[in-house]
Amino acid sequence: MSFSKKTMIRTLISVCAALFIVGCDSKQPEAAGTEPSPEAMQTELQAGGVYASKNEEGKFTITKILALDEFTVHARFYNEEFDQIPSDIATKNLSFLIGHAPIAREGFLKDNQQWITTEEVSADELKGYKLYLEAMREQ
Repeated sequence: MSFSKKTMIRTLISVCAALFIVGCDSKQPEAAGTEPSPEAMQTELQAGGVYASKNEEGKFTITKILALDEFTVHARFYNEEFDQIPSDIATKNLSFLIGHAPIAREGFLKDNQQWITTEEVSADELKGYKLYLEAMREQ
């Protein structure tokens, strides 16, 4: 089955929009203190940052920030799961689940992301992000 570039971009936009909406979920946090502070929203995140968060099964998953702005984190999610937060990790040794997804900054922080390390963001990692920007300009 062959898809045109336009169809692939529309699909990418739909998936990204859905992820962005999920990140903007208006549900209240279940436990006190889970709201990110304004300071955390401004200072703790960085492009190239590699973060771990606990999933529903109690395993840690890895996310790398490709780019960010005032409201949005552009991230790459990896397949691997860990029993503990890895103390030393290189994302080049992981397989990615989602190459690029825009997420509301607040939604990203609600997952209690824990910084592990910071890596350079490669041109290859930014391909999905650049397609996203191109698609947004065409709208």
